[in-house]
Amino acid sequence: MVRNALGSSPLSVLMPPDERLPESKNPESRKIRYTKQVIREAFIELMQEQPIEKVTVTRICELADLSRGTFYLHYRDPYHLLECMENEYLEGLERQLKEKMASSADECSEDACFWLDLLKELLAAKDLAQLFFTNPNSTFLTKCLALRRSFAEELCTRMYPAMTQRERDYMHTFYEHGSASVISLWVRDGFLEPPEQIADLLTTLNQKH
Repeated sequence: MVRNALGSSPLSVLMPPDERLPESKNPESRKIRYTKQVIREAFIELMQEQPIEKVTVTRICELADLSRGTFYLHYRDPYHLLECMENEYLEGLERQLKEKMASSADECSEDACFWLDLLKELLAAKDLAQLFFTNPNSTFLTKCLALRRSFAEELCTRMYPAMTQRERDYMHTFYEHGSASVISLWVRDGFLEPPEQIADLLTTLNQKH
């Protein structure tokens, strides 16, 4: 059986934000959610020990105490599993961020709210975040930045109405690459600073340029 890779942290953080909903609001059956949960736990445990190219379906199933057939009902291979984890988590994350930003619109700027809410969600799922940010096969950070651009585009248009779309694209790219490096370092080093400190840093750096 898989060991708890999260230590004392709640296992629910391994699931995308939407999958943490009460059962009455989640259409997936409890059995399917449990199966995905133990597969992901086993996968993360293995990824903490070796690169993804050495992770096999057989080993995942041994740790999860499931058959290979059960694994293939949900995923093609470990790479597909990683991709699904990224996409499902990001979809739920986007909905969470929209709700949080709407409720805190009067308390902080849109960009500051985005960074703070994103960093808090990453901290709540430490092992998952480190898996995404330290794996060279992961596209999670790129997708996070695309999500940030979707939030920032309207703000940028309001602040810089004379800019062309091409100029705004350049500006977004400049901001995003710097922000990506800061977030990656924070995650890889083990979340040493509180999310509020990193969010303030990102907002300040972006405003200075």
